This record gives sequence, structure tokens and C-alpha cells, in this order.
Amino acid sequence: MIDAMFTSRDIAGIVIGFGFLFAVLAIATVLSRRTRLDAFVIRKLVHISVAHWWLIALHFHDSVPPALVGPVVFVILNYIDYRRTLYPGFTESRPDGGIGTVIFPVSLIVIVALTFGGLFPLAAGTAGIFVMGYGDGIAALVGRRFGRRRLGQRTGKTVAGSAAMLVVSSFVLLAIFAVQIGFRESGLTALFILLIAAAATGIEMFTPYDLDNLTVPIAVTVFAGLLLI
Repeated sequence: MIDAMFTSRDIAGIVIGFGFLFAVLAIATVLSRRTRLDAFVIRKLVHISVAHWWLIALHFHDSVPPALVGPVVFVILNYIDYRRTLYPGFTESRPDGGIGTVIFPVSLIVIVALTFGGLFPLAAGTAGIFVMGYGDGIAALVGRRFGRRRLGQRTGKTVAGSAAMLVVSSFVLLAIFAVQIGFRESGLTALFILLIAAAATGIEMFTPYDLDNLTVPIAVTVFAGLLLI
């Protein structure tokens, strides 16, 4: 039964995927101990880096079960870290409990089910994950460094951070759509890119706590999927 679900290529992808993710965590641990980088910056670099696991999944997997192995395992590991701190140095000072590290792989589980399961194109999942990785990650770094003006007290977001989210998300979507459908309908595609990027920015802005790690990638996956179908 297991042999039927997991090919040798799937197993190779799982091993490489875990190797990549643990390498990211190892590098982050070294940075936290050997450099003066702020723990917040290191967390966001990890956040951006782990999004690239998706490229490994796309290359090696063709079905849902093998593509789920990595996200499911990291939901468990990140929950243990959330409760006990498995990755000291760059996670122990997380604000608001740091539940976002658990939620991100949960969003990967949902996106794997939606895309590898055939409901939406794989490119839609790529859009959702990389908008979350790069858009949200860079927005947080920009907001932390340049955010002087806040968008209301309830959101906790800054003008600079949200502007970065909009710009970076637009470029991410442009790159993905250019590869997927080219520029034959560039005007219409540009409009949809702006609408999806704006929606992602709005959702990220108003989603409380760390739940944007769930709402943003899934929403972008659905919006992009409806465009690409």
C-alpha cells in the first residue's frame, strides 16, 4: 500500500525536503549564536526561506500523500517548539506566542490538498506560498525598519510594511503568471495581479494574531486558481 503511494522519486523528494528545511533551521541557529542579527530578522529569513520547500515538492511529487509528509511533520515539530522551544535562540523571543510557525505548515497542508488534489492548478499554490513567504516576510522587515506611521492601533500594521506587501506580492504574482500563461493577455493579467495583491495586503492587514499565515496563502491560492483555471 505504501509502495503504491510513495515512489522512489517521492522518497527522494521527502528526504531532500527535510534536508533543506533542517539546513535552514541549522543556518538560522548559527546566525542567532554567531552574529548580532536580531531574532526577529532571523525568524523572517526562515519564514522566507522555508517557502522554497514548495519548489522541491513540485519537482518530486505528483500526488497528495507524499507532498503532505513534510508539512504534517513540521506542524508537529513546530508545535513542540511552540510549547517547549526546540529551536533556541531565534524562536524563544517570539511575540504573541509565535503560533504563526505552527500555522504556516498548516496552510501548506491545505494548499497541497487543493492543488496536488487537482482542485486548483499547482501554479496557484505557488502564488499563495510565495506571496506569504516573500510578501509577508519582507513586509514585516520593512515595517520593522521603516514603519513610522501605523494603519490604526488595532491592526498593528504600518504604511511602509503594507506598501511593501503590496509591491512584493505584485512582483511575485507577475513572475508566476508570466511563467504560467505568458503575457498574451498582459492588460487583464496585470489587473488581476493588482487585485489579488491588494486582497492579500488587506487580508494580511486585518487578520488578527498570526492567523495571516493561514488566511493569506489560502486566499491567494483560491484567487489565483480561479484565474488560472
